[in-house]
Order: sequence, then structure tokens, then C-alpha cells
Amino acid sequence: MALSSTIDCELLVGPFKEGAKPDPNVQYGATYRAIKDAMRHEDPVTNGPIQSQGKSADWQKVVQLSTKILTEEGKDLGVMVWLVEGLTRKHGFVGLRDGLRVMTLAHEKCWNDLLPAIEEDGDLDARATKLEALNTILPRAIQTVPIMHQSGGVIYSCYDYGKGHDEIEKLKGAVQAAQTQEQRGHAQAALDEATQLGEKIDRVVAATPLSHFSSLRDMMSEAWDAFQSLNRIATEKYGAEGFTLRPLQEMMESCRDLLDELVRKRGGVGLRQDPVQEHPQEESVVTTTQTESSAVSGDLRTRADAIRQLQRVAEFFRRTEPHSPVPYLVQRAVRWQEMPLEEWLQELIKDASVLSAVKETLGLTQDSDASRES
Repeated sequence: MALSSTIDCELLVGPFKEGAKPDPNVQYGATYRAIKDAMRHEDPVTNGPIQSQGKSADWQKVVQLSTKILTEEGKDLGVMVWLVEGLTRKHGFVGLRDGLRVMTLAHEKCWNDLLPAIEEDGDLDARATKLEALNTILPRAIQTVPIMHQSGGVIYSCYDYGKGHDEIEKLKGAVQAAQTQEQRGHAQAALDEATQLGEKIDRVVAATPLSHFSSLRDMMSEAWDAFQSLNRIATEKYGAEGFTLRPLQEMMESCRDLLDELVRKRGGVGLRQDPVQEHPQEESVVTTTQTESSAVSGDLRTRADAIRQLQRVAEFFRRTEPHSPVPYLVQRAVRWQEMPLEEWLQELIKDASVLSAVKETLGLTQDSDASRES
């Protein structure tokens, strides 16, 4: 049975509100900037169960402002990506489903009006790059959706489950490979922490009713169907050569498989009839790595190709080394490449006097004032 919607998908891809003034440059508007401010948050990667999803981010505001832009200002793909993240952070897998549906409907019904506009020569790289930002943004949001609750308000996610189970063998190897006492001590401490977390999660799983995990799996299955629809039309529009949503696909498959495993652990019928394994993803990690290696090999022909490869690199490190800062630094670089210079400086330099001096040195002050007056 389909779950109720979190948002009116048709409204977001329908005609603009009466009296609205569409703007092809929504990225320079006040609402766009307000969304970026509302999204500023600390990534909820912790050394234990997540306590919140983005401490300071106002995801409800992100959804509201994204809706405002899409219904009044422009059908901007970048804003839609933010909308999908906001819905996922706010409503979990049902929000993910609805956000992906909006993306699909936009490609079906608003193709000629989507922003960024198609280049005069028909080039679609700008659009494809915006859409492929889903590969960078959504895996983290999906990983941190709460899937279990413990008394006292402690929340566990797919990320926590993986840390308490899938990483243990890797940490055992790190202990054995340590060359100094200090390295061995750090590795052993991490192993002990992961083992304790896994034991806690196993107790929560045993105390959680089957119906809870079955419901979550149903939600993810509907989100998976929505992804499949988006992937089909995106491949049709942008072509299979060079364009991919593979990192997002792999994260959704991983999460769906985990939920299916939890259903079977609680005595339910799995989507697949293979036996439950203690570490079902270990073999797939090797296969996925080999597949990605072959997928990204070859010459980079365009700027969009380079951005896609950076996104794959970020996702590889996020999946294989979740505690490493590398994926977040690469992700930031990908996001920065879309920014105008002045916007990049504003994000990088927080001190207003320093920012003003830098802009004056670069000759940006007069240009900025002129653009605002126009």
C-alpha cells in the first residue's frame, strides 16, 4: 500500500503561481541565498549513534523556500536537489521518495523550462552536473535516516549499523597491521568501540518489532521505485555515456539490503531468499570498487567528466573510509566549482572587513554594486 505524500509533487512542476515573475537567474536571488543559509550544518557523523541530523540546519525551511522558488521563480534543478535532501532529512525514506518523484516529473513535464537552460549548441552538461549532485548529497542523508530507537532518545541509522558491524573486520586488520604501540592502541580502541556499538545495536534489533523494519523496508522500496523512474528518464535525456547516478543507486541498494536483512533477522520474509550473512556487504565492496575503477578509467574529455569523476572519488572514500575527511573536502570542491567568484569568497571569508579588502583588491566591489543596482 502506497504511503501518503509529504509534499504536492504535481504543484512543484506545474504552472507558476498567479502573479509570479519567473527569473532565469534564481541563483542570485534572496530566496536562493536563504536556502543556503538554512542548510548550513555540521554533518552528523559521530563516534556513536546519531543524536540529530545536521545540528543547525533548518530542513523545514529548506523545503519551504525550495517550494517557493519552484512555484514562483524557476524550475531550477539545483534547488530540486536541495529539496530532495530537505525532504529526506525531514521525513526519511518517504521524503526521499517524494523528492525523487519531483525530479522525475520535472524531466517529464518541464524539460524546456528547467534551469540551467539548455545551451544554444544543445549542450546538457550544466544540467547533468546539477542532477549528478544527488550522488554527493543524498548518500549521506540516506545513511543518517533513523532506523532504530533506543530508550532515552538514542537513534541508530544505517551508518551506525555499518560502523558496529561491517567495519569490525577492517579494524581487526588495522590492529594486526599496526607497526607501533601507539598505532595499535588507537586501532584497538576503535575496534573496542565498534564492537560495543554493534552489541548495543544487536540488542535494539532484538527488541524492535518486525512490523517496524517491514514498514521501513516498504518505504525504501517505494523510494527505490522512484529512483528507477528518475534514472530511466535521466538516462534517456542525458544519454548513458558519461552520465550516471550509480553512487546514489549503490547507497540505496545498500540501505534496502540492510533493511531486508533486519526484517529477516526478526523472522520476516526477505525480498531475497538467500540466508542472512553476518557481513553481507564485504564481497560487494570489492566488486563495487572494481566496477567503479573500470567505470572511471579513460580520458577526461569535458569539464563535466571531471566533476563526475570527483563525485565518484568522494563517494568511494565515503563508503570505504567513512571517518576520513577526504570525501567532504572533495564534495566541497565540487560544490565550489559551481559558484561565482564573489559567492565563493563570501563563503570562504567570514570576516566582513577582510572580505571587503579582498574584494577591493580583486576589483569586485564596483562590479558587485553595479550588478545589484541593475
